[in-house]
Amino acid sequence: MKKQHLKKADIFLIVICLLSALLSGLWFLFGQQTGTVIRISYDGTEMYTIDLKQDHATNVTVSEKNTGLYYLITYSGVKGNPEITRMTAQSDCPKDTPYNLLCISDGKIRMESADCKDQICVHHKPISGIHESIICLPHKLVIEIVDDLPADIQNENVLDGMVK
Repeated sequence: MKKQHLKKADIFLIVICLLSALLSGLWFLFGQQTGTVIRISYDGTEMYTIDLKQDHATNVTVSEKNTGLYYLITYSGVKGNPEITRMTAQSDCPKDTPYNLLCISDGKIRMESADCKDQICVHHKPISGIHESIICLPHKLVIEIVDDLPADIQNENVLDGMVK
């Protein structure tokens, strides 16, 4: 059998692929922008926004800065329309009502606890970058970080089609 040797073109292609992988990894690692607004949607409808600059800078007490800011989302009523309550501690979760407990601390958002069976939203890593989200399918809840631009201006900057 003949030995096959790498040609110059093969080595060049391998180096280009490795450099591309390294550069894209660095871009994903360091190119992530932190968001300033949390959008909470239920069943596809935006129901609440939290301005991280305002809530974290002006309305937060010293104890909340150390432990985090909590938002309790409960589902009650005929249609299960959610209600959001700002809390100071995690221990106030209801026992008989479906809920999600959202925690904001150190510029990161995480789902602290929920009463859903699969707990996927609770085990999701904390989010902090624009367009990152945590989704709780059993409760039809989406927590997303967006830029501080109003929604109508954000949508103008997105390409939605091409005309020839």
